[in-house]
Amino acid sequence: MDEVSKSQIDRLGDRLRAGNIDEEDLRLLDRYRLSFSKAYEFVVRKIRDDLRYEPTGRPAKSTTSISEKLRRENNSLDPNPGYRRMQNSYAGHA
Repeated sequence: MDEVSKSQIDRLGDRLRAGNIDEEDLRLLDRYRLSFSKAYEFVVRKIRDDLRYEPTGRPAKSTTSISEKLRRENNSLDPNPGYRRMQNSYAGHA
């Protein structure tokens, strides 16, 4: 899967915030969301196996909830630094 650039994600966030998206935008958003799935699964597995806890949560938000959050909080699609560290940590174990 091709990596999605920060500038692509920033522009996609602007279009989502404005409510001006098309099929290509939906595909880009899906690719971006899927880019976090392996890291999410890795962390969930580590919590279950190493800590013996059953984590709760969900790996991806809906397009509607993402758009609403962008409008409400006026932020970007770029994940917080902690989530990026989680991705980098997973990459080192892949």
